[in-house]
Amino acid sequence: MKRTIFWTCWILLPIALIVLHFGPGQNWLGRDRAVGNLKLAQRQASQGDWDSAVVSYTAADQNWPDDAVASQRRGKLGEAIATINSGDLVSGQEQLERLIEEMESDEQADPGLLDAARHDFASSCYYTAWMMRLEGAETDEWMQEAEIARQQFRLLAETGTSPSTLTTAAENLEATIRLEQMDLRTLMARPLPKNCCSNCQSVCQKKRKQMASRCKNGSIKNNEKEETEDAREQIKKDEGAGWNSSQGDGS
Repeated sequence: MKRTIFWTCWILLPIALIVLHFGPGQNWLGRDRAVGNLKLAQRQASQGDWDSAVVSYTAADQNWPDDAVASQRRGKLGEAIATINSGDLVSGQEQLERLIEEMESDEQADPGLLDAARHDFASSCYYTAWMMRLEGAETDEWMQEAEIARQQFRLLAETGTSPSTLTTAAENLEATIRLEQMDLRTLMARPLPKNCCSNCQSVCQKKRKQMASRCKNGSIKNNEKEETEDAREQIKKDEGAGWNSSQGDGS
């Protein structure tokens, strides 16, 4: 009897190992690969090797198991920041926008991570508006980016989950309002904002392509123009409400 049980277990052992390998084992292996790629990406980012960091973050994202949602999102945030610093401001901005939409629809999302994504998204819009102005964009083009930044910073200034978030968002909100009010000659005489990637090129052209693609796919709301005009009117109300100008460029 014991011998029968022994041989039965011996025969079933390979089957159990196969099931383990193609079942939970794949999740374990994927998690290990993802962690390894994430650590590599963070090291590359700390060294300023942004192109390599983007590749490593992407590899990590492809290996996370489905239940590692929080880790996936932290990796996506890192990938978006690396993409922006590699010189592709518009693509990184799109990644941040998608990440925010994903977390806003999830009641279990980490509020601190959502705040961080909103801050980086608002900052990317602020940088985009600045760069577009330097590249000669029409007012309606760069103002749309500045308005998005202003709305996001105002949201953070009102609902941020930490005192530092509230303070930083309020300062960046003021900086965005100054950007909207600043004349082009003054803007051109000032250095780029801190943390703004100086290697970002052809931002206007990329934003126009993005807009054309969204229009083609029907993703532009019919009332977008009215919303932008309403937001501009809000600037005047903000000025009257006591938003004091401070030194520095924020973000």
